[in-house]
Amino acid sequence: MKKILMTLVTLAAVVCLFATTALAAGTTAYISAGGGNVNMRQGPGTKFKIITVLPHGTQLTIETPDDGSGWAYVKTSDNVGWVSTKYIATTLETASTQYTSYRGDAVEATLNSNSNLRSGPGMSHSVLTVVPKGFTVKVDSYADGWAHVVWGDTEGYIATRLIDGLPAANITSASTTSSSTPNGSTWYGGYNYANVYDYNYYRNNNADLRKAFGNNADAYLQHFVNYGMDEGRQAISSFNVYTYRDEHPDLETKFGDTLRCYYLWACGIPF
Repeated sequence: MKKILMTLVTLAAVVCLFATTALAAGTTAYISAGGGNVNMRQGPGTKFKIITVLPHGTQLTIETPDDGSGWAYVKTSDNVGWVSTKYIATTLETASTQYTSYRGDAVEATLNSNSNLRSGPGMSHSVLTVVPKGFTVKVDSYADGWAHVVWGDTEGYIATRLIDGLPAANITSASTTSSSTPNGSTWYGGYNYANVYDYNYYRNNNADLRKAFGNNADAYLQHFVNYGMDEGRQAISSFNVYTYRDEHPDLETKFGDTLRCYYLWACGIPF
């Protein structure tokens, strides 16, 4: 019995040593969130403010290892902060396309709790009304934890965790590749524009912006979101808004010449 106990203690020590070594300071690691996103915070715990959101596959470096709190201080190409170690892996498995958002025909779904119907996709938006548990709403899209719904004559947003019977996701909004490059992020206002935007492409193909912004990566992304989409500018080699519109006549019937809508649709961003 004593021999068995000693064996178990030794095994536990080896496991702990392996876990500590795997996430030692200086280790290159990745966000492993099953195709989802993970919050980077100002401190080691959920009570601390969110600095940014890291997509599945984001590469990072361990600066301060987990001391038993379940959090590690890490560095990415753009930020430093704290991330829960349960979402950090030293290797990143190759994954198939992840579909995490939906946009399409309105589908009836049922609320599993009394739910605030808000004016926008987030807790900061005002509450329009409260929809009682068990009532049905019509859902025509969802992304990043919020669904666009219609309840009677009221249109707004409800957190997806409060809705049962959501339609299956059909839009790619995350991948195993980091959505940040060493020269610029694709995240703005809480949404990821990686499907339609690349900093290097946008900078290299817009001389007027280079003259105005130089190497200010944040300024290029802000311009694209606030002006470039409305102007129909191409910001990545794989997406041309006019080609996309021509290839999707159903969307052209819906959006017409409102170019911004095509970009947002391609990213699974509610609007």
